[in-house]
Amino acid sequence: MKVHIYAQPFHHGDAYIVANAEGLTAIRDACDAALKRGSVAIEPFTEDGEGYALIVMNIETRDPKWSQLHLPYTDNDVIGIPYVGSHPVEILGTLRYRELHAKIRASDRPPEKT
Repeated sequence: MKVHIYAQPFHHGDAYIVANAEGLTAIRDACDAALKRGSVAIEPFTEDGEGYALIVMNIETRDPKWSQLHLPYTDNDVIGIPYVGSHPVEILGTLRYRELHAKIRASDRPPEKT
């Protein structure tokens, strides 16, 4: 499954999810699972075959954790936004983060060959 995620460079900037059908299906399934379990991880691959953890988290908008999250812009230094707030791993919790990564490592699937 191939998935590329391009974050927002700055506020009002566009974000992109580019994936093949298998990748989009996996993202959909991960979103469904996160709605039930709170968080889930999948391991997609980039075009060059590098795998990574894509962690999907469900945080309800009324949850105070939303206001604690650091804004996700990638060019904060360029636009002068200071890095304040929590990284998603801090919200998720180190233990849960490690559990999600362990599940991915346990699947030990080789990268897709094209």
